[in-house]
Amino acid sequence: MGDEHFVVACSKELVAGDFENERYAHLDILEESDLWEGWTSLIPTPNVGRTSYLNCEVSEEIDKSAGKVSKRFVSQAPDWKGSGMHEIRYSKEVWAKRLVPPSFTQLGFRRLDSPEEGNRLLVHFEVHELFHLKMEGFEEKLLRALNLLQENVGKVGLSAVNETDRKRIGELSRFIGWFELKDFEVRDIPNLLSARESSRKAQVDKLTKLLDFEPRRILRGANGFSSYLCVQYTDDLFVCGNFSNGSLLYAVKSDWKTLFQWSQDDLRDAFTGAVERILYKPGWYERLRALVFKERRVPLDDQTLLDL
Repeated sequence: MGDEHFVVACSKELVAGDFENERYAHLDILEESDLWEGWTSLIPTPNVGRTSYLNCEVSEEIDKSAGKVSKRFVSQAPDWKGSGMHEIRYSKEVWAKRLVPPSFTQLGFRRLDSPEEGNRLLVHFEVHELFHLKMEGFEEKLLRALNLLQENVGKVGLSAVNETDRKRIGELSRFIGWFELKDFEVRDIPNLLSARESSRKAQVDKLTKLLDFEPRRILRGANGFSSYLCVQYTDDLFVCGNFSNGSLLYAVKSDWKTLFQWSQDDLRDAFTGAVERILYKPGWYERLRALVFKERRVPLDDQTLLDL
């Protein structure tokens, strides 16, 4: 392909069984009406596979160039007489780690004109990232895009692009297009974010707990980032994340007025430089409560301190 640009893409036939079995529900494709001639673009849900997860969330990797650092560990050991266990603390030299920002690569799909024989629909899938052979990190980036398409669609391929396509894909890397949700829209967030009823139940619980702290405003992303929310609790404290199936909340300090101009790069920097990353596991609610109360200078009760 020389200096020509191309994308990772493929066309695939979808049959009635794909809709009945919700094979592409992770892409919010549940019925034929979810497919049309124009592009639908989104950040693939992180729970499909490792590449999809790294595309959405900040991760860690060993950085041997930074040498080793001392890290404290806590574990359990048996008592001398074997009557029980006791807690021990110790330090160990481990390799330093560095944070790896998410790629935020979008996956798009559109329906192609095809015969209606046998209830088959021809759909074109595309990873919205431009490639050419001389680009920096070509092999690594191409492999990531191929894995992303394989995880979500089960098929891969390469496709040349014209100037119109280059401009279309280039626009996706610009502003996310955050907008503030109105009160009645906030309660409908689970329906907005997920096509599957099974996913909505967990999101309702998550949203209810986030609303416990009376946020000032909630912003929702656009242009492929519709599953991302930023919840404002103080003048400059936001909790951001993929609220569809994300596994992490990112506590970010920023002037809320600047969020409306955030691009993908800005969100990537915010996630990597978050003042705290909160994993969705037992105790996440208490950690978030402690963070919000600290920023609001509200004292925590004794029981909350014991729970943290």
